[in-house]
Amino acid sequence: MPLPYAPLIPSPPYESTMKLGWRVGANPAIPLATPVDWSLAATGERSWSFHLLSLDLIDPLLVQYSQTGDVAALELAIQIGLDFWRTRDTRDEEADWYDMATGLRAWRLTYALEAAREEKMPIGRRRLLHQCVTEHEKRLRPDETFTAGSNHGFFQAAGQMAIGDSIFRTDPETRSVALSRLQMILETHFSSEGVHKEHSPDYHYFLHRGFEALRVRGLMPGRAAARRLDQIARTLTWFLTPEGRVANFGDSDNRKLKVEEARILPTPTAGAKVFPEAGYAILRAGRGPRAGYLAQTLGYHSRVHKQADDLSVIWSARGKKVLIDAGRLRYGKRPDKGSALEKRGYRYADPRRVFCEGASAHNIPEIEGSRDARQSAPYGSALLASAEHDGLLATLGRVSRKPHQHTRLMIGDGLNWLVLIDGFFGAVLPPKTRQWLHLGPEWTLSADGAGFRAVSDQDVVRIDPLNAGEAVGPHLAVQPDYQGWWSPRANVFEPAPAVAFARRGRLAAVSLAFADFGPTMASMDLDGRLEGSVTLTLGDGRRVAVRLEGGRLELDVKGTQA
Repeated sequence: MPLPYAPLIPSPPYESTMKLGWRVGANPAIPLATPVDWSLAATGERSWSFHLLSLDLIDPLLVQYSQTGDVAALELAIQIGLDFWRTRDTRDEEADWYDMATGLRAWRLTYALEAAREEKMPIGRRRLLHQCVTEHEKRLRPDETFTAGSNHGFFQAAGQMAIGDSIFRTDPETRSVALSRLQMILETHFSSEGVHKEHSPDYHYFLHRGFEALRVRGLMPGRAAARRLDQIARTLTWFLTPEGRVANFGDSDNRKLKVEEARILPTPTAGAKVFPEAGYAILRAGRGPRAGYLAQTLGYHSRVHKQADDLSVIWSARGKKVLIDAGRLRYGKRPDKGSALEKRGYRYADPRRVFCEGASAHNIPEIEGSRDARQSAPYGSALLASAEHDGLLATLGRVSRKPHQHTRLMIGDGLNWLVLIDGFFGAVLPPKTRQWLHLGPEWTLSADGAGFRAVSDQDVVRIDPLNAGEAVGPHLAVQPDYQGWWSPRANVFEPAPAVAFARRGRLAAVSLAFADFGPTMASMDLDGRLEGSVTLTLGDGRRVAVRLEGGRLELDVKGTQA
């Protein structure tokens, strides 16, 4: 049997890649053959070039060999790897030895070398691979090149671990350094609850997948790490929508897990789950693909993959994406040093990416003249309080958006309705705001009374202001001042309708509800800090009372469903 292998990142299918070539997004396909035109790395966009130089194109070949014993696939992978190695002096050294790319190549080439030994391939080829892998170990070992503060460090440590368990098996230091780095990542990149802290559930998925790949190759760093990975797997299920997609907060794609990926995870459970340390609140209502899923992001732990999305929400129900996040689009050219864009916290210059990162691309208020949280020090978790009662979830969160303080009350049942109430204090004058809502591309929106009506197939959702506000929109595919777009996956930018309610004041309240479930405001006695009380009357006859005082939240539901 061939040695077991698992990719650290998702790999395309072998058959289609052999037939059509390796490709990322809309970029040109690269044939799986040698010589490879490595010069393309200097002409392509940044993210695509990274994947090419990481040798992503040999992963399908290594998977094919490990699963079927196809030696021809292994030989082709080695030919491509050695082609990269022989031509290294023709390329930019900094791009070749970029931190994560070095780790990914080390993972792949170490496996190729071990498999070449097992297959007793020519000694000359194995020596070249050995030289290549040895250089990777040399580049990965120094502490100053290890990116301890981001997920890139995991890929470096995983590649180093593979080397330390292979050609450097007699040198315990290589494995020891990799082991300590992997343990550090498990301890510090995740909250004590097991939630990844880079503000993007896609990276929770990536690191869980990566540690599972270590387990497949027998490189898991100890029993404690295995227990921690089990916790991370349980937590990951809370970030999967009923469709089996990763919640697309931050720099997350609207990714659907493959059957084999979902199979190794625990079965998602219904109910509410709050992660106070990481800053997330989630409600799953019912089971199956038409279940409800409501989630809120309330964390800021570092600048890594952080967008201006504090207190934003996503919501899916009845098989529809009701409220969505903008996604990531791509990681392209950096803004100029010292530019206004950089000072405002943006890390990429593409205006579409700027839109995806900004407040107006998320389901939060855009506050005129304010700074977003990314221009201040990380605050950790913004969750002040939460409560669950009779199938409802309510949360209270607060962030600084200087000169204002923004407080949000979220109440919903996950399946039928949602209420968002935003309060603002801290500045002398009340702010001008636009309370944005971004719906899935399957919805068609039209103005209706003081609000909007959204239709998708037989489903209708009402969007209504609960205090005075000017309806703005609907917007769809607006440019060059981008609005009404989202990025479901890398390098894809698609129209998706957006609306807003414009106000000047210290309160902004809105409801979204499927037909006949709409809540009405029975009373709202709140200040800009959201101190006071709110009472809602639901479409099913129940009354929901919320009391807010000193950052505490009390939730009560009276009556029974009609």
